[in-house]
Amino acid sequence: MPYSVLKWDGESDGDATHVPTAEGMTVADADAERMFRHKLGQQLMKDSGNLAIGKEYILDRLPENYTFVERVRPNNPKHTDRYMYGHPKHMPFNSVNDFYPHLKWLSRSRQGDCECRICASTTKSGSKSTGAPKKTASMKALTMRTRPVMTKGLVDDEGLPDTIPKFLTLLKKEGTLERAFEERYSMDWRVESIVSKETLQRISTQAAFIPRVGELVLWYRNVEGEVRMEPSSNEFKIWNGRAYTGHPTWLAGVVTQTPVEEEPVHYEDIAGESLKKKKKHGVNMSGFRIECYPDPNGKDKSFSKQYNYVPMHNIRPMAFLLDITRGMPVEAWHPTINHAMTAMTSLSCIDRYLLRGIWPNYEIHHRGLFFGAENLWIGDAVRLLPRKQPLSGYQSPTITEVLIPQTFIVRTIDLRPEPDNHSVTGNRASHIELVLRGQVYTTQPPSISTSIRASFPPSSPMHTYGPWYHLSGAHSVFEIQYQHTLGRVFEYRAVQQWYLQQTPSQNQSPRTITPSEALSIGLDSILEARNHAVRNRKQDISSNGRGTNHSNDKVDSYFWGDHRAEALGLATVNGIDVGAHDRDREPRKWRQVLAVLDQKANGKAKPGPGRPRTTAAVAVAVEEGKGKGREKEQEVVVLVDSDDDEQEGEEEEEEEEEEGEVNTTIKGWIQGVGLGDDEEGRSHKRIRVQ
Repeated sequence: MPYSVLKWDGESDGDATHVPTAEGMTVADADAERMFRHKLGQQLMKDSGNLAIGKEYILDRLPENYTFVERVRPNNPKHTDRYMYGHPKHMPFNSVNDFYPHLKWLSRSRQGDCECRICASTTKSGSKSTGAPKKTASMKALTMRTRPVMTKGLVDDEGLPDTIPKFLTLLKKEGTLERAFEERYSMDWRVESIVSKETLQRISTQAAFIPRVGELVLWYRNVEGEVRMEPSSNEFKIWNGRAYTGHPTWLAGVVTQTPVEEEPVHYEDIAGESLKKKKKHGVNMSGFRIECYPDPNGKDKSFSKQYNYVPMHNIRPMAFLLDITRGMPVEAWHPTINHAMTAMTSLSCIDRYLLRGIWPNYEIHHRGLFFGAENLWIGDAVRLLPRKQPLSGYQSPTITEVLIPQTFIVRTIDLRPEPDNHSVTGNRASHIELVLRGQVYTTQPPSISTSIRASFPPSSPMHTYGPWYHLSGAHSVFEIQYQHTLGRVFEYRAVQQWYLQQTPSQNQSPRTITPSEALSIGLDSILEARNHAVRNRKQDISSNGRGTNHSNDKVDSYFWGDHRAEALGLATVNGIDVGAHDRDREPRKWRQVLAVLDQKANGKAKPGPGRPRTTAAVAVAVEEGKGKGREKEQEVVVLVDSDDDEQEGEEEEEEEEEEGEVNTTIKGWIQGVGLGDDEEGRSHKRIRVQ
């Protein structure tokens, strides 16, 4: 039956910048869009009272700057989800019934208040439905902030009551105090407490050479052949099976996804031997997603949009920089390498868990740290710089000492009260330092006959580098300034694979790197990169204290970020806005959600008038997700009651979601946590905690 075409003469508030960022999203095909416009046309004529029996109506077009998109559901390829993008609040409509109230409001020249789900939620929260995007507080990617900024009333810059000033005020009164760190009304803290625990469990059984989410690495795209070290020049070149053909194009990037659990990384993956055996999944599941690293000093972050899924053998640690680029003129380096070198003095702590103080000093203990290119956790084996390190970064001595951290401490010294002489916020202090506390081991003890031998299990990266000795007693604990660390100890077998030499002649035997050489690899590269960062990293010291230089030694200008995204100067990760660029962060609403959860947990929740029936509240749960492209690797899900009336949706949507539930999904960015592209949910809201 032919359609009666309705010309759309209504206004439009569409925002052309509101476009989908998740992988797999495409503009809907012509038939799907035609059906969408047909349903809208039918509804408009029905509401106007002009619907003629036997006639079919269709809009000639959608309102300007609105786009109808679709994506095949990852866990059900037979089903396609469709959404309407363009709303100025940057939230998608998920059905005809969902979008129609907004279209009806536009057809009436936007008179009165719009009753669509998105505009109504804005109006209920106390703001007008003007169509302007809501400016939200800064998104903190990866971790909670190392030190929140205090404002009047002892709350941070997001209005969250701050635990630290309360602790410090009591510390001043008591003199000595120790408390477990807890921020019950911080969604960041609650999510991070869960994912950090799981991360620690995972890395305790994972090899140290495997890249972690958030790390900076060197990588190359696929080449014809394998990258090996040429014996005659010690340069890394492409070996095609008969001869060396030149250098690959190395790039620097941020690891944003790691292989799924079904595709564990093995030593054979380093040399590409595993490619000879068919992997269970494609590289988008069995490899690493790496995004090109943009200039941390610049505003142009477009490099982040360039990414690849690559296998393990295409990746090298940043610590190998000078070896990897040997024989290549600096002018030929890809720009991302210089960008990464500029970030090699960046810092951000992870997972605060303890407050301890003796007035006027106090400490915040953390379980993890991002320093430069690497992500360190308690229990990692961390290489220490030689006692007499060279300033030039060349002809350096070998590394002989390793620290296994038990905690990462941010220590504030000589606190002073605020001018009222009563409250203590922590903003007034003479000195702040970061130290790693743990046991130190050495391969060159002062006296072998009197030193205590240390042993490590075969699974430890330390195992093949020994013999090891305790630097002092078997129970002695040291504190090491962060500047004197180099990075993780990589397994000797892994370093051998990375530095594998391929000889053109069978009569030549390739040289094998020694354990001592392997333990010291990267010393020159790290020192050179840090010196480069000191000279080139811009310090964005603003009123909130970000980018403050807390370093004590002669090599200063280390960049302390509140979180990894800020430390690296990132604007997006996997297409998702992070840090100050994220406009979806709503900490006040999160606190309301947490308050409801706590009331339910304590049996104090009282249903409000007209509150719809809900299922039992789930405080916090971790959900593993699967799907092509890893759109949902791991999510933290919170179910809470909703005061908003649920919009009538398509029949299938009503089957999938119970009435009155808001599925609030919190995404984290820590090692192994789902960094897949954000799925556009149907009638639920996603809160990204980064």
